Amino acid sequence: MRKGWMLLALVGLAAVRPAAAAPNFFGSTGLLVTPSADVLGVREWNVHVHGTDDFVSYGVNFGALDKLEIGVTGLDVQHGGDTHALINLKYRIVPETKSVPAVAIGAVDISDELDIDPSIFLVVSKALGSLSSAGSNGMQWRAHLGIGQGLYDTVFGGIDLVVTPRVMLIAEYDSNDFNFGVRLGLTPEVRADLSALDGNFGAGLSYVASF
Repeated sequence: MRKGWMLLALVGLAAVRPAAAAPNFFGSTGLLVTPSADVLGVREWNVHVHGTDDFVSYGVNFGALDKLEIGVTGLDVQHGGDTHALINLKYRIVPETKSVPAVAIGAVDISDELDIDPSIFLVVSKALGSLSSAGSNGMQWRAHLGIGQGLYDTVFGGIDLVVTPRVMLIAEYDSNDFNFGVRLGLTPEVRADLSALDGNFGAGLSYVASF
């Protein structure tokens, strides 16, 4: 019941500002667990904290060069586990246009702190238009599809649906489990994530700015 009231409160706050791309639970810009082909702009940066029953993550990302995003995320495993420092990189090879999807390559945990091999991936993202007759004013949805290793064992993918400029619904398959959630725009800089990761509740906050 408490989680339900929290969700209702955050949905009310979301009526204030837009939702947008944000770091996922492992730090990289993306959906809930999986990465998208989006990257931070040059001199943009963000910080984030996420938590589930299994782990807490927190970190920072930076748009170091045009199309290149780098980041470090601390992953603190619950119940007496160790804290791992995940070094993440993502480079957008192709920008998204009306007819061409965005394409990016990247890696999560390139130093293999999690001992499951660096999670190298290739991902494409593409806007698919509106789900209503209102055209550009209707609900906009976008698809993401990738292939990788490590955390992303073979094929992964997902969709996001912008219900309003302030509320984004997310569904994904991370190559092992199905996850669902909502991303809320609380201010122009702050986004909140509420999710069910393989049935377990998770939540997070992120803040984005630029130099």
